Amino acid sequence: MGRSFPKKARNTQKCKRKPVMVVTAEGKNVTEYKYLLSFRSQHGQYTIHFHKAGSITDSFGLLKSIEQYWVENQLSEDLGDKAYVFLDIDCEKYKADRIRQAAKKAEHATFIPSNPCFEIWFIFHYEETTHEFLSSDEVIQRLKKYIPEYEKTTDAAPRILPMLSKALRNADSVKRYHDNLGRLWPSEMCNPMTDVPMVIKELQGI
Repeated sequence: MGRSFPKKARNTQKCKRKPVMVVTAEGKNVTEYKYLLSFRSQHGQYTIHFHKAGSITDSFGLLKSIEQYWVENQLSEDLGDKAYVFLDIDCEKYKADRIRQAAKKAEHATFIPSNPCFEIWFIFHYEETTHEFLSSDEVIQRLKKYIPEYEKTTDAAPRILPMLSKALRNADSVKRYHDNLGRLWPSEMCNPMTDVPMVIKELQGI
């Protein structure tokens, strides 16, 4: 008589889904979207979603839009989901003030401001600088020193990702510079400055 083996209990537990990271940015800007797309394959612990907010550029409008997306898609902090709003300060005090005010109203989303603009994060891949930029256009011109063909629709990720560790170090150093001067963030006084490393570290599990 052959040996009998106990039947294995079926696994009745549902597979857990990956945490969702939903990101939105002002207006029709696709720079942030294209950059973060590069992390989809490299950092698979998150499913990255991009919420297009149309022509919305105001911090309160973006917050309302992404919070609505959060509810409609049944996202949850308990499942590890994250929501980020990328915004440029553009050296404008009123923009920094609006971000601070909107952040106090946020239930699920976190603001990721940059001053003057998101591209300062790209520059940190090449240099550590505390040069006070007069405008976002000046940031773009500085970036073209390293990426001559750069435009707002350029996918810079393939070129700069190998220098990611350097960028994180430079951004942290510049943050300490502003902290030592007693400057509160977000503020037009912190120039240059960006919170993009917060999202990158989240993607890397740091």
